[in-house]
Amino acid sequence: MRVRMNDNSGWATMASLGIVAVLVGLSVGVSEATEGETVIQIDKTWTKTYSNGDGVREVYLVRSDDGDVYQITDSLYRGNFRSSDIWSQMNSGENYRIRYDGYRLGCTSSYPRIFEAERVE
Repeated sequence: MRVRMNDNSGWATMASLGIVAVLVGLSVGVSEATEGETVIQIDKTWTKTYSNGDGVREVYLVRSDDGDVYQITDSLYRGNFRSSDIWSQMNSGENYRIRYDGYRLGCTSSYPRIFEAERVE
């Protein structure tokens, strides 16, 4: 007895790959379109912990004296895997020239992401 595979399985695979490609493209596009640079004074630094039962994830956050909140996370797209190094060197009351991308979206708890920071006087 021979079992015949569904003829639509190839289309489903192609559609899934297409959806993934579109999502990756949108992610890169948003990062590029929202990239900025500014100087901020650090008011506060802290971490935010997420737990889904299977594991724990920690996000590094900083607030500027203007009240804007930024996250510092690793980025495969930017080839930046130094988030803890960047965050640990930022101190309250100091000024930093930052490069960032993204935007604040409350419903997903997302913040603009700092991917480069340099202390300035």
